[in-house]
Amino acid sequence: MRGGSGPDFTGSIFQLEGQPPEKGDVEIHVHATDWTRHRHHKDPAYDSVRLHVMLYCDVKSKPRLTLSGREPVELALEETYPAWRAALRLEEGALRSKPDNRPGPGECASYFERFGEEKTADILDAAGEGRLILKSERLGRDVRAYSGETGLYLCLMEALGYSSFSPMFRQLAQSLPLGFLRTMAEGLDRKQRPVALEATFLGMAGLLPEMEAATDDETEQYLAGALEAWGKMEAEYGLEPIYRRTDWKLSGSRPANYPMGRLAGMAAFLATNLGGNMETMFRRALSQLSSTAPAVEKQQWLAKVSGLFSPTVESYWATRHVAGGRRLPTPRALVSKDRVLLFIINMVIPFFLSRAIEVKDRKGEEELKATAQALPRPEVNAVTKYMVSRLFGGKAPRGLLNAVRDQGLLQIYADFCRMDSGACRDCAMAGYLELLVEAP
Repeated sequence: MRGGSGPDFTGSIFQLEGQPPEKGDVEIHVHATDWTRHRHHKDPAYDSVRLHVMLYCDVKSKPRLTLSGREPVELALEETYPAWRAALRLEEGALRSKPDNRPGPGECASYFERFGEEKTADILDAAGEGRLILKSERLGRDVRAYSGETGLYLCLMEALGYSSFSPMFRQLAQSLPLGFLRTMAEGLDRKQRPVALEATFLGMAGLLPEMEAATDDETEQYLAGALEAWGKMEAEYGLEPIYRRTDWKLSGSRPANYPMGRLAGMAAFLATNLGGNMETMFRRALSQLSSTAPAVEKQQWLAKVSGLFSPTVESYWATRHVAGGRRLPTPRALVSKDRVLLFIINMVIPFFLSRAIEVKDRKGEEELKATAQALPRPEVNAVTKYMVSRLFGGKAPRGLLNAVRDQGLLQIYADFCRMDSGACRDCAMAGYLELLVEAP
């Protein structure tokens, strides 16, 4: 594996079916045309490349050449190995089992120590960007099936749902499409919209309590307004709940992840932004994040985007986890900055990446990858904590990890790691890393 400029693998031995083994350097790209776009055909460091591997061969009529005019063997995975997507386990089900929080270093830790920070960063970048591309493939279905902003709306609702609630949130979005919500909002005074939208989401979800839940004056006042608004929406538009309160399995979930607050945050977002185009809004937001900005400016950018989900006036749900429950001493964010950050890295960037791939916008792809690299790192979760212990013995080199490399950790975990601390002896990851060790 390269540690800077030059081919990804040097001095490799490979064999194509029915042919004798060959030795030479190997270069890997997403698209065949990345070869010339990266100017490898002008670079003597790539003259010994014998195998060029890519996901997509976007130009077949014109071969890629080295500086000396040699034509590397090319291997397009979408043609020769169409099941490559299935071989990489992207779906969140591969990440749901909670790993041991104190597993100790795995066999791969010694390799990463030998590689050093630069090569380790290369490996994690490759795994992380590969995960983004896999996600863009999945989200591409929404791009093709819906308008841009409708697809983003579905993605946003799915991202707001905690773990097993995500499919239910997506179903709510499908039951309350943007066009309907706009029509509903147009018939309301601007001051009425937040309450009406919130009551509609909670009512459709079966999460709007009856007045019996009013244990204090504030709850009584809130429920009176919410139930009145929901009653009007039911009567005027023939709405009926698609879930019951008992469908939401809250046991075992942190109160901050309960759906009531998240739906209230979505209502606050829509109350202010229904008049604009959601796709344009998030595209503009991404363009405002500079990859060279200092960390404090990146946090300010994240706070600004997260603020879109804050109600203009204090929400009942900002100080309650459940209706009639204990009042929180200080108001909370209905949608946390970390949840918004995860939405951007898991949904927004892959969504626009799928658009760029669809129209072969190579410049757009690179800009989106650069934006992903500029994102603040999300909060550590059980899997990333486990992987840091496995790969680095508990503490990664300072400044190494970011949002994309966290994605790389998640992908490596999904592809290779197991919960049993003794499973390293059966893991293929160490074998692959052995191939990357440079010969003396």
